[in-house]
Amino acid sequence: MEQGTEAAVSLVAIIGSVCIGAVFWMIVGGALAYFFKTCVAVVPSQHHKLDLGKIWFIAIPYFGAIWNFSVIPKVSETFRSYFSEQGDTSEGDCGQQLATILCALVAFNVAIGIVGYIPIIGLISMVGCLTGPASLILLIVVIVKFLGLKNKVAASIV
Repeated sequence: MEQGTEAAVSLVAIIGSVCIGAVFWMIVGGALAYFFKTCVAVVPSQHHKLDLGKIWFIAIPYFGAIWNFSVIPKVSETFRSYFSEQGDTSEGDCGQQLATILCALVAFNVAIGIVGYIPIIGLISMVGCLTGPASLILLIVVIVKFLGLKNKVAASIV
């Protein structure tokens, strides 16, 4: 293969993987945005710490990695505000620390994914082998926590 052909193939592979990543991000981000919206929606509006319409920004590819910091911890703040008014402190910070760590891991993974295309720095992308699964596990923990809080709010309102 000629050098020009190899460069073109590499460029097409990079652009293709970025596009596939963007589509994946929109699908997963949209599903998570819907979940977070339903969690916040069960809490009375005076406790909302974020605008429900802005939750959907996490579905924007790559930007959502930063916007997560404006959504996921605010969902836990919403729950904490509700439970504080009820005098229930059994839920602690309502998963806010977990949510913040999750946001940091997701942002780190996206940064590694972008930087990983630079040949010399590409070795750093191997760290993603650890942080990627950690993000997934933490996401599951946060979802389970929020689902429990959502059900607890729904049971106390009825």
